[in-house]
Amino acid sequence: MVKQGVPMWMQKKVRDVMLEFAQDKADIILREVAKEYPQFFSGSFVSDNPNMFVTASKQGSNQYQTKGKVTFGIEDDSFDAIESGANFKPFSGTFTQKINSHKRELGKPKGRIKKVVSKLRRRKPRMVRVQKHTRTYTNMKPVKLSTGEWRILTGTPAVKAQKVIEKKVKKIMRNEKEIASYIKQFLS
Repeated sequence: MVKQGVPMWMQKKVRDVMLEFAQDKADIILREVAKEYPQFFSGSFVSDNPNMFVTASKQGSNQYQTKGKVTFGIEDDSFDAIESGANFKPFSGTFTQKINSHKRELGKPKGRIKKVVSKLRRRKPRMVRVQKHTRTYTNMKPVKLSTGEWRILTGTPAVKAQKVIEKKVKKIMRNEKEIASYIKQFLS
C-alpha cells in the first residue's frame, strides 16, 4: 500500500491563502490600534506610516512542512511598553529646570496645607516678583501632569502590559468559521 499525502499544489495554495488572510487581518488590526492610540501614528494607512509594518515571506515548502511567515507590528519603544509592559526605570544624573520670572504671593505656603491658608486672610495679597532662575535635581525630574499639576518623579513608572495586538490576533484566530470560509473561497 502506497502512502499518499496532501498534494504539493494544494499545500502551496493553502499556505498562500493563509498568508494572504494573515496579511489582511494584520492590516485591519494595525488600523484598529492606530484608532485607539493615535499618538503613535502619523499616517492613516499602514503603508504611509514608518512605525507600522506588515511583511510576508513565502519560504520553500515540501510535502510535510509548509512554511510561510507574516510579521507585523509597531516599531516604537513607547508602544512596546503598552503592548509588553515596562519596569520602573530610575532617572540617573542631574536635571536642570529653567524657571522664568513670575509673581508669588507672600505668606502663602508653597505646599498643599489648607489649615495655614485659611488663617491667612488679607484684604490685598502682597505679591513679590521672583527673578528668572534654575533648579537642579539629582536623580529626579519635574513632570507636568495632564491635570496641570507638577510632580517630581524619581523615574519612569512601571507600565502594566495591555497586550493590545495579542488580544486582537487571538480573537481572529479563535474564529474558525471565518478562516474556513476564507480558505474555501480561494480553493474553489
